[in-house]
Amino acid sequence: MIKINIRFILLINRLNAENKAPIICRLTYLKRRKQFSTGLYINSNYWKRKEQRVIEEFENSEYV
Repeated sequence: MIKINIRFILLINRLNAENKAPIICRLTYLKRRKQFSTGLYINSNYWKRKEQRVIEEFENSEYV
């Protein structure tokens, strides 16, 4: 069985002028990784790292 992994990762080391970090998507297939930007930025305080999602209290959480 071939497996594909999809992860959403916050790049804390690349903050923009508003102190928000970009959310990237990482795909892993047959031990090869490709990652790309989602075009979304968020404050790291509103990101659940283990669940790879936004905290519901964030004002744009439904959009993100």
